[in-house]
Amino acid sequence: MSVKLEHILQEFRQICAIPHASTREKELCLYLKRKLRPHAGYLRCDAAGNLMAKIPANNASPDAPTVILQAHMDMVVAGEVAPELAAVNVMQDGEWLVTDGRTSLGADNGIGLAVILSLLEQPDLTHGPLHILFTISEEIGLKGARRVSPEFLQEARYLINLDGFHSDTAMVGCKSGLRERMWYPAHWQIVPEGSVACRIRLDGFLGGHSGDDIDRGRCNTIRLMATLLRDLQERSASMAISAFHGGTGFNVIPASCTADIVLRPEEAAAFTAAIQADGQRLLLPFRDTDGDGRLTVEEIPCPKACWKRASQRDILLVLANLTDGVVQRGADGAVSASCNMGHAYVASDRFYVEDMLRCDTAAQENAILTQHVSTVKAAGFHHRVAGYHSWHSGADSRLATVVSQVYRQQHEGAPMRVKTALVGVEPAYFQEKAPELEMVCLGADILNAHSVKERVNCKSVEELSDLLEKTLCILAKEGAN
Repeated sequence: MSVKLEHILQEFRQICAIPHASTREKELCLYLKRKLRPHAGYLRCDAAGNLMAKIPANNASPDAPTVILQAHMDMVVAGEVAPELAAVNVMQDGEWLVTDGRTSLGADNGIGLAVILSLLEQPDLTHGPLHILFTISEEIGLKGARRVSPEFLQEARYLINLDGFHSDTAMVGCKSGLRERMWYPAHWQIVPEGSVACRIRLDGFLGGHSGDDIDRGRCNTIRLMATLLRDLQERSASMAISAFHGGTGFNVIPASCTADIVLRPEEAAAFTAAIQADGQRLLLPFRDTDGDGRLTVEEIPCPKACWKRASQRDILLVLANLTDGVVQRGADGAVSASCNMGHAYVASDRFYVEDMLRCDTAAQENAILTQHVSTVKAAGFHHRVAGYHSWHSGADSRLATVVSQVYRQQHEGAPMRVKTALVGVEPAYFQEKAPELEMVCLGADILNAHSVKERVNCKSVEELSDLLEKTLCILAKEGAN
């Protein structure tokens, strides 16, 4: 392992030791401030909590263009660890960094932060004026990017975002991203005396990123649980749901889901057998994609309340019929529209469902939204939608051209993929604020992001750093041309 890579990975481990779930970035922000302070002539946090720094040019042409290096501070916390306690135990697995399985790794976007910090430690690095932008709450709707000052962006000519997942790819655009939030005022009733209860659990599934992994055929445990409960509901007039919780966020393919049900005692044995039989049948299509996924049933203390039959029917109807997975592909076979039903839970006597819709075109958005609104409102749900538009910078921009040339030199003439991505990235908001800003999104090789099986390839991290270093050097000399 090279000295450079050791330094980057050490920096990444330091970041991982600080809990930094979305909306909980404060401590990490303080750490990043301390790291940037020796290099920055300008350093501040804006009203949203985004961290911005300005670094003077080094060994560059006098009129070299300003480049923004950008990454986000927050991570998706998957697993059993509470977000406020989600310090990540980073482990080495050959050429890969992984976790101990208790939480996600946070390579998205801790690797981007670590590469930038490590780069600034190189005293002989050639670069023009640099702006550093570390944003908050990217994982819950690009909230930090939405509030970045336009002036900070407009001072620069180029922006390099380090939130990519593939080392051989430069993203020059992304699809739109819409977050749907639906809720239902569930009605409750007292559990009949003498009832018994059991907990159905789906866990051990792979989950993953709602954009990058949506076409891998992985199980959506919320959808699977709803299908199972609807089947069981048809067999018993007494079965009632007392609790339901699936997934961790709208942008994460749900890897687990639990449901508590109440039964008459004479039905318990037959129902347990039926759950196991139906569950195993429903699991069959996912053996190749989610081989560790399992269904378990256990007896639990009987709750005091459960959903009324009508509420149960309406909720399961929506969960079973909302669009999920790949909706449409383009002529090239790439995903052009998708939807991820990522989170379903009860809070304050309301049942909530949250999903993420990604589309190439407004026509696709409107078609899916129309179907969803019709489905949920017919069932008595409320519906709200928010999100961001698509971003397109162009494969023939100066920045994309330089990055591609450097990559080709690094890889013995192999071409870099320059493409529009399915995942949503922060340049979608930056383009609205600074239309002339040329942008690309780069990254290391990250697999299974937003899951406990997330991993990042160490060699690709070093290659990303080299690519960034050489690109900055070329851009630093542009002013003389």
